[in-house]
Amino acid sequence: MRILCLILLLAASALPAQTNLWPVRAKARALELRNVVGSSPKDFGTFGKCRILQLNPGSFLVVTEHAKSRNNRNLVPVQHPGGRFALPLSRYNGSKAHVKKTQVAKPKGLFIYLTGIIGLTATENKLVETFRAAGWHTIVSETSFNFFRRRYIQVDPKEKIAQAKQLGNEVNDHLADKAYAVEAMLAYVRVKHPDLLQGKRILAGGSAGSIALPTVAARTGKPDLMILVGAGGNASRIVCESSLAPITLYKHENRLGKLTRVALPASEVTEFHRLMHARVPLDALRLAPSFSKIPTLMLRAELDEMVPAATNDLLFDALGKPERWSYPVNHILLFGTLQFQSGMILQWAERKLAQ
Repeated sequence: MRILCLILLLAASALPAQTNLWPVRAKARALELRNVVGSSPKDFGTFGKCRILQLNPGSFLVVTEHAKSRNNRNLVPVQHPGGRFALPLSRYNGSKAHVKKTQVAKPKGLFIYLTGIIGLTATENKLVETFRAAGWHTIVSETSFNFFRRRYIQVDPKEKIAQAKQLGNEVNDHLADKAYAVEAMLAYVRVKHPDLLQGKRILAGGSAGSIALPTVAARTGKPDLMILVGAGGNASRIVCESSLAPITLYKHENRLGKLTRVALPASEVTEFHRLMHARVPLDALRLAPSFSKIPTLMLRAELDEMVPAATNDLLFDALGKPERWSYPVNHILLFGTLQFQSGMILQWAERKLAQ
């Protein structure tokens, strides 16, 4: 067993260097926006794998273009001071980002925060602003538009492997797009505001953002410190078991001569997300061992069902059991506590960086 664990650890540590594990994206060209009203936003051009548009001073839309069209007909409406437009998700994936400079005379470094699915909440903003007030420039990267939309999947025993493969690829694509977006923003800052990159770098994330945090770190380089709020490892398991029900797996059974939809038994759900996980080389559990030496703080909700608490334990182990503050609350209440704990988190981070 020890030999097997060592082999898995070495394999996970090697992942970031294997560029073939990163999904291909089309060359970032000028975007074909839909339903344009008023003027188009300012296009700053290509940075990394992405195209960056300005929505407001300090606020941006970061867009990747997939190599092949996807089965997603949704159009995401986006507004800016000069008008509005829609981004077609069949071709693109996008996320918003916000850059703010600290106002202190001697900045300490850069604090990057990856949000959950609903963007930057008031309590998360309290955490970000606490660091900015203390001398940290900030970049906030929101969850991508194409994050798992709620859906029901009828599992066909004959097609189960193919179905799991497709969904696993989608999970991997989401994690990659998150990393590409942060990489693009850092490239933009390097050109436009290089002073923001001086000093230490902290990478933090909440909920969906924290699930993608190890992937982002693998793409952008090891940060000096990491903070994960409401995190979990094995994104495939999370989307199949979360109380938010991004994916509901079911099958049909013949009951009294009538086909009836019934939920997939727990054992079959486990088998399905195991098959999905095999298709996600960029999952946090595979990448986390590479960051076990980095000072890391995890905040965990013991009653978490949105990001199941068991998946937090898996990530905790994969990261080498870093410092973890655990609370007898659910996912939402955990984030509610950030407005009271932001100062303590800042103190912890700066104390660790000073050691």
